[in-house]
Amino acid sequence: MSSGVENRLTRGIVIVAIASIAMAPMCFYGCGPEWARWDATQANMYFRQGETEDALYQLRDAIGKSPRDPVLKLTLAERLIDIEQPSEALELVDEVLRVYPDNFRAAQLRTLSLQHLGDFTAALETQLNFDKSLGSLRRSAPRRNELAYHRALAKTDLPLAKEDIEVAVESANRSISWEGDDQLDLGIKATVVAALVARCCDANNEAIVTITDQLDLLREQIRDASEDLTSHVYSLTQTSFPIRQNSGILRRQKRLNAFEERAAVLLSCRALLYQDLKESAHCMADRVEVDRLGFDSAKIAADFPDEKTAVLFLDYASAFLDTRGYLCSLLPWQKDIDPLSSKKSNFVSSYSDALRDLNVAILCSKVNRQSFDSSLRNSLELHRNKARELKRLTRQSAVLLYHRQTLHQRAGEIEWAKRDKQLILDLGHKPGPGLF
Repeated sequence: MSSGVENRLTRGIVIVAIASIAMAPMCFYGCGPEWARWDATQANMYFRQGETEDALYQLRDAIGKSPRDPVLKLTLAERLIDIEQPSEALELVDEVLRVYPDNFRAAQLRTLSLQHLGDFTAALETQLNFDKSLGSLRRSAPRRNELAYHRALAKTDLPLAKEDIEVAVESANRSISWEGDDQLDLGIKATVVAALVARCCDANNEAIVTITDQLDLLREQIRDASEDLTSHVYSLTQTSFPIRQNSGILRRQKRLNAFEERAAVLLSCRALLYQDLKESAHCMADRVEVDRLGFDSAKIAADFPDEKTAVLFLDYASAFLDTRGYLCSLLPWQKDIDPLSSKKSNFVSSYSDALRDLNVAILCSKVNRQSFDSSLRNSLELHRNKARELKRLTRQSAVLLYHRQTLHQRAGEIEWAKRDKQLILDLGHKPGPGLF
């Protein structure tokens, strides 16, 4: 009997041993993804602490444990792009796209990798190929803006890019709204939201400079529109045509009113900036000028969005203005455009128009960066990703400055171009296509 028990025990031990050996690969396979997720969590912690090499090691180790997980590969690719290793990132992204050809994030990262490698044509082709799978998103304002920007970088199909950005800007302008903003274009609205955020970041002076440049242009437009209206009315007095029914007068008056309202909004905004700086004389002068234009400065300011709402618009507005300004710097510049043309357009191609767009986009990017040290950015998630987000915004500022640098170069403004080049270097980047 004792022998029988021993035999049964021996057989049991053998069966357990065989089963454990057989199950080991299955356990390893089952635990692989769990261990990989643990490694990915560790990698994120290392990234937040600035320990990039350790983080990359953990991510690669995670991929080794779960080689079919596309999220891990795309996370590593994104981080590699951040540290200027686009070639390896491109290989990882292509691996994912071979298995998941409709993966939107993979397509975006492939585009970024190609941009960093300077292959703007291939980046555009990636976007166009993927565009077919987006359905209704293909015609959204952000998507139109994105395609217009990629066409501008590739310097191809620029008329199509112009068409897309016109529609995109019109849509974006409707998205950024507050009471009484009917006559305001995207550039004016973006200036206002940037100035409101600037008040919380001790960046009042930068906002004042941008507003002052725009007001100088608006005053010229008001003067020209007023002279045009007066001249037209005078010419009609020499005829028997009923002045009150003349559509030309109505169009000219509407144009003049639009310029005056834009100026009133910017003056009201600048008055707030001067008020913060305790420059009461300048503040009062702006409010008096608003009164002279026939508007109420206090009411205009009361209708502005609050700072926490304004900060949400900065990235959005900057992206559209950057695309329009950069594209404008590439297209033939137009002169003597009929301001009373019946065709409504969000795109007037001239040096001053492109410069205005890029100046405002640069201001948006700068105050957005500075806002991370203010009470406007106090969420836990933003705090966790602060270093990475600041790095992204710094690079974005460098790209915007490079766009303005190339604009100045085309216009023959060499000193201004040199100034922008130095500003890019001060941000820790090298001017050139490699910025993209």
